[in-house]
Amino acid sequence: MYIDIEYILYGIKSGMYRYIGAGSARKVYDLNNGFVMKIARNIRGIAQNKAEFLIFNDEYSPLLAKVYFVSDDYKYLIMRKADPIKNEKEFLNCFNIKEKKEIRNNEMIKEIHDKYNLIWADLYKFTSWGRLNNRCVLIDYGYTKEIYNKYYKKNNE
Repeated sequence: MYIDIEYILYGIKSGMYRYIGAGSARKVYDLNNGFVMKIARNIRGIAQNKAEFLIFNDEYSPLLAKVYFVSDDYKYLIMRKADPIKNEKEFLNCFNIKEKKEIRNNEMIKEIHDKYNLIWADLYKFTSWGRLNNRCVLIDYGYTKEIYNKYYKKNNE
């Protein structure tokens, strides 16, 4: 897939692409073609883009939204767009559970969590998930324990 980053950035600046939202380190834009672009706002975002790219390319799990492109410097990442899960009830229904911590009992999620040192708190957030082709997929999986320890832990102890 050929990606013209400069054209996409021009489209973002000119308002052609809708701003979806942001986390602590990245902004997300809808590219109007079934994809989103995650733009790192700082070194934390670069680390998260890199982690998502590496995890997806190592795992190929049906639980992960597909990463199609990452720039050489990891500032830009393009991922398959999933419909957002709108609330916790929808999230619980997605996995047929009664409370969010039961997600730990899902073998595929537990395996990805353990293998890549993902943060459970992120996996419990319905905003980390979306729906793609009527299945739930993780759309935000770049926040690992290593990234937390390196960039978020207070006083970097």
